[in-house]
Amino acid sequence: KRSENLVCKNSHHITIEQITEVVLHDIQRHVRLASKDIEAYAERLKELSECEKNSESALCKQKSDKAKKRLAEIDTILQKMYEDKVFGVISDERYITMSKKLEDEQAELKRLISESAVLIEENEKKSKDIGDFIELIGKYTDITELDYDIVHMLIDKIVVHEATGKKPNRQQQVDIYYNFIGQFDLPLSEKEIAEARQKAEQEAAEKAKRKK
Repeated sequence: KRSENLVCKNSHHITIEQITEVVLHDIQRHVRLASKDIEAYAERLKELSECEKNSESALCKQKSDKAKKRLAEIDTILQKMYEDKVFGVISDERYITMSKKLEDEQAELKRLISESAVLIEENEKKSKDIGDFIELIGKYTDITELDYDIVHMLIDKIVVHEATGKKPNRQQQVDIYYNFIGQFDLPLSEKEIAEARQKAEQEAAEKAKRKK
């Protein structure tokens, strides 16, 4: 079935079979790492989460503080403009036009502050969410194929980006967002890198053999 959680960026082509292979491989990798050493796996997720959380929260706080400072400035400006209107320094029409622009800016700043607060709060929940995800992923130790229930339980959304390059060097980024933890690009271990290199060499050798 075509997942409702599939999001495509720009116009390009990728098959459901290809996406399924990518997602299945990524889930199996999470399962393998969790099964091998669940404490090390949990710590790895927490380290990546902390790094992302701290960076994102710091940026949100910086934007929020700047917005709050600007809100205070606008309150002062509006008060001064009202006094100027009362004493005839500016016309009523000018006051209405200028105050409308500032009030619109106020509304946008309040929205930004509210969104920043929500994001910071969500980041604070990530430690618990990681524990929930580890408990969930532990249920799929024998996963060999995907079905609707597995995708629904584990995956929040899948974002497919526009392909770059041409064959045989064509590449296409697929971002997998898991329930509870979001997107996690776990760095490859030395063993995984060696296995990937060996597999690529074998495929290249088989391809060269077929050409002969």
